[in-house]
Amino acid sequence: MPSNWSQIDYSPGGGLNGFTAGAYKNGTDIVIAFKGTDTSLSGLINAAGTVADVTADLALGAGLGSTQLFQAALFYQQVKSANPDANITFTGHSLGGGLASIMSVWFNRPATTFDEAPFEASALNPLLMAAVSGYLGLNGYADSDFLSFIFSYPVTYGGREAQVTNNFVKGEALETLRAAWPTVLGTDNPIVIGGNTSLSGSTLHSINLAAALLIQDKLRVDTVLLPNLLSEIFDETLYAKPLSGDKADFLTTLLNDQIKVGYDNADGLLARFSSDIAKLTNYGANLKDGALGKALIDVAIADYYFKQDGFDKDFFITLSDGISFDLKDIGTDWSSNKTVKSL
Repeated sequence: MPSNWSQIDYSPGGGLNGFTAGAYKNGTDIVIAFKGTDTSLSGLINAAGTVADVTADLALGAGLGSTQLFQAALFYQQVKSANPDANITFTGHSLGGGLASIMSVWFNRPATTFDEAPFEASALNPLLMAAVSGYLGLNGYADSDFLSFIFSYPVTYGGREAQVTNNFVKGEALETLRAAWPTVLGTDNPIVIGGNTSLSGSTLHSINLAAALLIQDKLRVDTVLLPNLLSEIFDETLYAKPLSGDKADFLTTLLNDQIKVGYDNADGLLARFSSDIAKLTNYGANLKDGALGKALIDVAIADYYFKQDGFDKDFFITLSDGISFDLKDIGTDWSSNKTVKSL
């Protein structure tokens, strides 16, 4: 996380109930983040967590609530009680975004969500609100903002809903569902990209993709100008790896480095890769979306994937009539290098 933020509370939940949340503080600002749906089926604990999350998704969407909703409300009260003067906001992705949106309207706090799940039916269920209020009371909490909402939500819901801002990559899995199913949503911010038709909605649902595109808009522009870029970034025969595995994923590697050195740091790997790969857009269609351009994207991905110690130099060098690069930058074992073979 950025150096000026610190984790002040964390609820790991556990594999059987699925709920995970963290609270992060910077001065008087606190952000409570709720975890999204765990899609990993590796191992019994992960599989149990996935089942718990999917069950929560379905129940919350149907207006039935879930154990995770009760836990989210209690977690907020605990953080608020320990930090009574803090400016608390909510965030989350997918399932976590849906939980954040409910917390926003119930407790009258802003929320910034990502690929949010549509949980309005639970947010406006009076019996569920009464049950959660009773649960909080049993744990020693009475929240005036929540109690006020319970008795006035037909009138006050619209004003509170306006505090929810959702960011989503165009084409991601829940976009169509949000359009068809009631969603707690004030402002919807689409992240417009290129090459999305070649990828599945579940791939575009990635929180790492949304974060990378928001942190580095040049990468988003690159995807429009280089239609093959995203499909190569997410190619698991190259350097895209399951986040639950033991091998580094390419986009996650870039994103983690950028966060470590600072979002606005031009020498972060995400910023440097975005600027470097943009050089391919200056020399005609074959470098933009042809086979040669695709191969050049692949070798650039290999170069940045193996930058273990952070940025040292650009891979591509711009010439008056083209670009140059040194294959030695990605190692000398070219016979077994899958990206060099594509050239």
